[in-house]
Amino acid sequence: GFDDCYSVVRNYFRKTHGVYMGDYDRDESMSHEERGVIAHHYEHEGFRVVPKEEIREGDVLIFKTDKALPQHFGIYSGQNRFFHHPINGLSRLEPLSDRWLSRLISVFRYDPKVKMGQNACNS
Repeated sequence: GFDDCYSVVRNYFRKTHGVYMGDYDRDESMSHEERGVIAHHYEHEGFRVVPKEEIREGDVLIFKTDKALPQHFGIYSGQNRFFHHPINGLSRLEPLSDRWLSRLISVFRYDPKVKMGQNACNS
C-alpha cells in the first residue's frame, strides 16, 4: 500500500484508539491540497482544534512545508518529539525542533464528543 503522513495518522488512531478515519483522495505529495485532509475534514472525523500551547501526547500536528498550505501531518508523542512520514523517507520519531515548530500551524485533538455531536446533528 501507499504510505504518507496522513496514512500514519490514520493507522495510529485505528491501532491506538479504534478510530477509523476516512481515506480521502489526495495527491501523493499533498502539494495540491487547498486546506489539507485533516484541516478540511477534522470535525467530521471527531477532532477539534487546540491551542499550540496545550499540545499533548496523541495530538495531530499540522505543518506547512515549503508552501504556505497545511500539507504535512504528524502525531505528538510527548517529550518534545513527534512521529511522521516525510516525503521520500521512512516513518520516524524525531525531535520537535525549532525548525518544525516554526512550521507548525495547527494542533488537532481527537474528541469523541465532537463526532457524537455530528451524529446528533445528522439524526
